Amino acid sequence: MRSQSLTRSFAALALVSMFLLSAFARPALAQTPDKHKVKPPNVSFSNKKFNFGQIFVGDISSPQTETITNDSSTTAVTISDITAAAPFHISSDNCTTSLAAGASCEVGVDFQPTKKGKVKAKKGLNFTDSAQKSPQHIELQGD
Repeated sequence: MRSQSLTRSFAALALVSMFLLSAFARPALAQTPDKHKVKPPNVSFSNKKFNFGQIFVGDISSPQTETITNDSSTTAVTISDITAAAPFHISSDNCTTSLAAGASCEVGVDFQPTKKGKVKAKKGLNFTDSAQKSPQHIELQGD
């Protein structure tokens, strides 16, 4: 009987010790930053928005060019998708699926209205990539 009582006491002591260690160790571990965690790179854009002005129905505006730059000095950005909301269209695109550190690429956009009236798309030109704050949006507007 005495050995069962001692075994139970040691087991209880072990459980209490593990609880105390985990209770006091967790806050310290939670506050320790992971020095090996790598943040995704940032990208920047040459314009935040485009205004194509007045274009008549059936006509096509001159293209305007957006330049995207990978601001990282070490990490490439993977570009998975570039889209434009109608009636805006991508007229040219020299961006590949991988934008090297420090590199830039360009996307041309035009406006092809299908009806009269002002068109404003806050998410007119969209970039989906591996950079921070993806997807990124460029506002497009035309009359």
